[in-house]
Amino acid sequence: MKKRFCIASLLLLCLTSPWIAVAQTVILESPVRVVTSSDRSIFPESWLSPDINAEAEVLQESQIEPSRRVLYKVMKKYPGHILARNLETIYVLHRLKYKGISASGTNSRRNVYVVNRGSRERYTDAWIERTFHAEFSSKLLRNFPQYLDNDVWKKANVESFKYGVSGVKSVKQKKALKMFDPSLHAEGFLYAYAKSTLENDFNSIAEQLFLGDSRFWSVVNKHQRIKEKTDLVIAFYHKIDPKFSRSFFVSLAEVESAEIG
Repeated sequence: MKKRFCIASLLLLCLTSPWIAVAQTVILESPVRVVTSSDRSIFPESWLSPDINAEAEVLQESQIEPSRRVLYKVMKKYPGHILARNLETIYVLHRLKYKGISASGTNSRRNVYVVNRGSRERYTDAWIERTFHAEFSSKLLRNFPQYLDNDVWKKANVESFKYGVSGVKSVKQKKALKMFDPSLHAEGFLYAYAKSTLENDFNSIAEQLFLGDSRFWSVVNKHQRIKEKTDLVIAFYHKIDPKFSRSFFVSLAEVESAEIG
């Protein structure tokens, strides 16, 4: 009886504890593996330290197919060799926490992490797509730092401006809004979170280029500082692959407008 109790207790622990060898569910195998899991092994070991304490919650079953659909569409915007050389796995999750904050996405040396809680909680296809593009742009920026001159980038800002300390700090200070803010456009920023770090500023432009939002191009055409940054981001991607020309990114906006129409 005692032995049976121990086995039953272990089974119950495995079913109820989110950190004991939870199986991964593969949502897509290619062009890049897309997986959902709540196992902490999906994170780099350093992220399991008390100061970071990364945690994941497995994707709800109702969001598996929508996640597969949108991420497959998103990855088709990149040449296969770019994905293969710079991305190992995309983890799509119901919740993502680290450093005391709840995040919609992040990235590591090998992977990208994206949250999808469904459109009822405002996790629309467009939101998930822009999150992926932003996080993947961070990986590319780390992998190809020689393709962006930070000093030239900073010259597009007002001379007295200085970036903040980190994105996490901005979230904790409730300065992480990612909605277009016309009051910031003349200063060279699309929204408040872009002012947190140069990387997040770069992300803000990259995500809009790939998202294909015609509103973004209206802002670019009206504000010189944002135009200068947009030109730098396009040049960065064009050095990675010639496919990423200005006409390519403009065509994404044209396709998006045609689909809406």
